[in-house]
Amino acid sequence: MWMHGGGHSRKSLCTRRGGMPVHSLTLLMILSCAYADLPGQPRQMSQSTQEDWEQCKSDDPDRSIVGCSALILSGKEADAEVAEAFNDRGLAFLHKGEYDHALRDLDQALRLDPNSAKAFYSRGLTYAHQGDNDHAIQDYSQAQRLNPNLAEAFYGRGLAYLRKGDYDHARQDFDQALRLKPDNADAFDGRGLAYWHKGDYDRAIQDYDQTLRLKPADADGFYNRGLAYESKGEHDRAIQDYDQALVLKPSDADSFYDRGLAYMRKGDYHHAIQDYNQALRINSNHAAAFNGRGLAYAHEGDYERAVQDYDQALQINPALDAAIANRGLAYANKGSYDRAIQDYDRALLINPRLAEAIRGRSVANAHVGAYYQSAIDYLGWLRLKLGFWGITIRLCLIAATLAFGFRLSRKKSVKLSAPQVTG
Repeated sequence: MWMHGGGHSRKSLCTRRGGMPVHSLTLLMILSCAYADLPGQPRQMSQSTQEDWEQCKSDDPDRSIVGCSALILSGKEADAEVAEAFNDRGLAFLHKGEYDHALRDLDQALRLDPNSAKAFYSRGLTYAHQGDNDHAIQDYSQAQRLNPNLAEAFYGRGLAYLRKGDYDHARQDFDQALRLKPDNADAFDGRGLAYWHKGDYDRAIQDYDQTLRLKPADADGFYNRGLAYESKGEHDRAIQDYDQALVLKPSDADSFYDRGLAYMRKGDYHHAIQDYNQALRINSNHAAAFNGRGLAYAHEGDYERAVQDYDQALQINPALDAAIANRGLAYANKGSYDRAIQDYDRALLINPRLAEAIRGRSVANAHVGAYYQSAIDYLGWLRLKLGFWGITIRLCLIAATLAFGFRLSRKKSVKLSAPQVTG
């Protein structure tokens, strides 16, 4: 049994391009649209102060930093307005990827205004970008306590729970975000991901349908729905969605990779190799694509090229256990059982529960005459595949079959050896 390594490259709002997950994480969240108005009640402002506020609220982070800094240093603003300026400057630093500066400003905003839901939300967003999901959840929760109608905080906390693998809480938060904003395409996408991880592919597809209804040109929405169809074994529908994703985003290595995987599972190794070639043309460090192409070559009986691709995959990711085990199987198919056993041993050091590596090592050991080790590995494989009772039942069936065969052969022997009765 060949293994597809590297997993899927989820292009969700919490895990994007290149693997997880949260491979190079980019959170697609609206940073400040919920708080576009100037702080406080209408008041008289000088022309220069108005200009500073306009700059502070600018979408250009550099302009925003200049305007907010002028307001903070002016000494003319009340604490609430200074807190607002710190919040907006913190968001500008966040846009620039300067997370430490952003956190310092947001801490100042909360010191001046401890009841600012938007500052808690902004700081939670900053922690999320740093990958600090626990602090992000704490701040989003505070924002929700202060403003129970803040859909963005529910959405953000849902993403943080997703990244922690807490899919039930993530789904609950996306439910709340959608209750407050029913047309939030990103929340549908996030909830679809939560359902996908829970194995509820039909509900995931329903949510991705909603994402695409609201954002018909969303390449990632097509990609994610393709993954859900593929998880259901509906390879043709998955390929159709990957096709759409590639029309919208032609240089997407992950869509080529996963479409190649769908072709592989259909047994169309020629098209699979073409897609893996495209994925590697775009991203020459895509270890899973090397592993996938190696699988396709192996299925075509070209074990030399398969081994070369597994070698490339392992240069990029030496801990890719599937590629190690697949290389072991390729060596076994070439008759190099000692090298196969070495690879199976290495794969099992990384992942002791890699069932196909245990099964492969059992077969290879049998070929080199290590029958005891082969039997031990075979029993280990059965335990992983069937569990304790499964092994017991299987051994009982084998024993019953042997007993029946022995009894039948004995009856035939007795019959054949019985003396002939002659008249």
